[in-house]
Amino acid sequence: DKVTIMAGDVFNGLKQLAKAGKQFHTIILDPPPFTKQKKQQQEALTGYFELHRQAAAVMAKETQLLTCNCSHHISRQQFKTIVVAGLKHAGKKVDIKSVFGPDGDHPEKSQLPESTYLTGLFMKVKS
Repeated sequence: DKVTIMAGDVFNGLKQLAKAGKQFHTIILDPPPFTKQKKQQQEALTGYFELHRQAAAVMAKETQLLTCNCSHHISRQQFKTIVVAGLKHAGKKVDIKSVFGPDGDHPEKSQLPESTYLTGLFMKVKS
């Protein structure tokens, strides 16, 4: 019955929430692209790992997580793998309920791999 909406640096925000002992049953992570260049791909993957590892610190025993990626330099599989790795590193069990891409207003084109840049994961995360 209470909603907390935060905008700002997600890494600092998650640290502050964890320090305050806050826990949430539903979390939505929808950051801007972590990279716009292929050469920064590893940094972006490290960022997604850290984001989800830190988010785990503010999750209740069972949390619904919607997390998103909008960088076409991070494939759907890479994103899924790094998100799960970050959560598991924090001791969480992950049940992926849905993996999805863009809706009809952002069509994926087979001749243009970059058009598959939107990825969403809906999961249940448990302690």
